[in-house]
Amino acid sequence: LRLLWELPDGKAQLPVGVPVAIIELRGDCNSRPPNTRANGEAKNLPLGWTLVEEGEVMPYSVVDCDRISGTFAAWFNRAAESPARVGMYWRLMGRVAAHELMHALLRTTEHGRTDATRARVRSGDLLFGARLEPEEVAALRRLGQSRMRVAERSNRNTSPSAPVSSP
Repeated sequence: LRLLWELPDGKAQLPVGVPVAIIELRGDCNSRPPNTRANGEAKNLPLGWTLVEEGEVMPYSVVDCDRISGTFAAWFNRAAESPARVGMYWRLMGRVAAHELMHALLRTTEHGRTDATRARVRSGDLLFGARLEPEEVAALRRLGQSRMRVAERSNRNTSPSAPVSSP
C-alpha cells in the first residue's frame, strides 16, 4: 500500500479507482507537545473519528489536535522537554491519524486487538511502533490490489484525450 499526501489545493490528479481518504487536522496542531496540563485528559471523548452516514463509513476522518494535546499533557504532566517526549507526542498524533485512516480506507467501524486498531490508545502504546495483525495487513493489501485492478481496467477503456472522472 502506497500513500500519497496532498494538500487541499484542488490540483490533485488521481487516477480512477485509487482510494481517497481525507484527514482533517482540527484545532491547534502545534509542532511541540504541551508543557502543562492543557485542560486535562479528554475522558470519553475521541481523539479522532471517521464520519459514518446512514451506516456507511465515509472516507473522511478528523484528528482533533486539541484533544490529543490535552490527553498527552495529562499522561506526561510537566515532564521535561526532551527529544523522546517530542517523539512520543508525534507518535500519538500519528497513531490517531493511522487508526482513523484504517477506518476510512477499509470502510469499517470495527476495532481490532492491536495497538493501532484498538478503540482507545494507551500511553504505553507510545513506547513502541504501531503493530497490525496479519489479517489487518492482508485487508490493506487486498484493498490496494483490487483498486489497482479497477484503475488498470479503467485506463485501458479510456482514450488519452477523454476526461477521466473519479468514482
